[in-house]
Amino acid sequence: MEEFKQLKEDARRSALALSKDILREAEEKALKQNPSLNSINDLTTVYLHLSDLKIVCESTDPAEVQDALQGWLQKEGPAILLMRGIKSAAETYFRAIGRDDVDYSKEPEEFVLIHGPCLWKLPYFEAYHYVATVLSQYMIKLRPGRKAAELAATVLLLKTLPEKVVKKDEILQDIERYRKADMPLPAIAENL
Repeated sequence: MEEFKQLKEDARRSALALSKDILREAEEKALKQNPSLNSINDLTTVYLHLSDLKIVCESTDPAEVQDALQGWLQKEGPAILLMRGIKSAAETYFRAIGRDDVDYSKEPEEFVLIHGPCLWKLPYFEAYHYVATVLSQYMIKLRPGRKAAELAATVLLLKTLPEKVVKKDEILQDIERYRKADMPLPAIAENL
């Protein structure tokens, strides 16, 4: 019995060590994607400036949308990388300790919001408590706008690249899916 407990503890420690590496790598990638960030905690402040997302969703000018998309991706990209990293590290840890009540199919930001309270007490995870909690909440609230930005990016390709390169019918199907799901359309997609 004592030997089993020791094996279980060793597995937990190994999983935490692996999680530490996953978290560190996610943080490094996020910071590389936006060199203006001095630390990962700066991401919460940067992410809250929504002027780029507003332009992406409301403008019909391709040049303006393209500029705003670049600004938005400087915020969204690092946030996504961090959420994915935390989810991956958590999955590594949860599987190692035998937790079978975790739904891994959730989007990273939703997964982090749901399971964060179990993680923030753990070594290495606790350093991400604030940034991950704030970001996950905002990312979920902004999901309709974030999805609209994704669609704006594909519509922008359609409007700026030759028709042979971009499959217009697939983009039109995406637009129709957005309409049927009553999701907000970016203005650049409304008159296609």
